[in-house]
Amino acid sequence: MDKTGEYAFFTELVTRSSLRGLEKPLYDYLSKTFVSQTVTIILYKRDGPPTLLLTRVQDPELRAHFETRYAQIGYILDPFYTIAFDEAPYTANRLREISPDRFETSEYFA
Repeated sequence: MDKTGEYAFFTELVTRSSLRGLEKPLYDYLSKTFVSQTVTIILYKRDGPPTLLLTRVQDPELRAHFETRYAQIGYILDPFYTIAFDEAPYTANRLREISPDRFETSEYFA
């Protein structure tokens, strides 16, 4: 996608009132831009569990965990949840950049 197409895509994205219908184009864009196994957009709340706005998890076992346990309690251990209230209000982060040392080898990493 060239810069003009990219600007048009993001203009459409930010002017929509919901993500409905943008899941596939957004995932396609992100998968071309970043190497990832999972793409999620999560709305974190200070006073309760997060809302999963967009989730594309390839691994069926991880998807089942994410759809059930994560939103109930797992989010509390998520480095993204922590950074959501510690950093600038709009950021895109890689897990390895914000996670504690050895997080990926811990029992909390799925």
